Amino acid sequence: MACPPSTPPPSALGEPAGPDDEALELLPDLDGLVPVRSMDELRRGGPRLHRPSSTPQEALRRRWGYDRFRPLQGEVIAAALGGRDSMIVLPTGGGKSLCYQVPAACGAGLVLVVSPLIALMDDQVAAAREAGLEACALHTHVGEDERRRARAQLGA
Repeated sequence: MACPPSTPPPSALGEPAGPDDEALELLPDLDGLVPVRSMDELRRGGPRLHRPSSTPQEALRRRWGYDRFRPLQGEVIAAALGGRDSMIVLPTGGGKSLCYQVPAACGAGLVLVVSPLIALMDDQVAAAREAGLEACALHTHVGEDERRRARAQLGA
């Protein structure tokens, strides 16, 4: 299968290799990749990206007990670890949570998630904490003490 010049071959994107793997996706190897930054950022010296302390597959296996990512999760996680902003649109049950929890579990630094639903924020914070991640939510129902703790976490 020939790909347009600007599109890497499917195997480079972690797409399924065969018919048995259609519903699963492997994350591409990120070792040695350097995130693309603008010349102005390079001149100013920032922003610096954290080097992950574990691979996404290791984090997925260790914290959640899964062996493989679902479709599109690999691309989203690679973008996050590569320092690229992303807007992810997946169906309910499509695995969006792991798309931001895995980079945090890899030691990639602060992961900021914006959600319009307070109940979803609280559920996601609980799930992240259950996986052993530091997590907090800031919304109108959070008391002042919890807001102070969250701000302190962000400043650390």
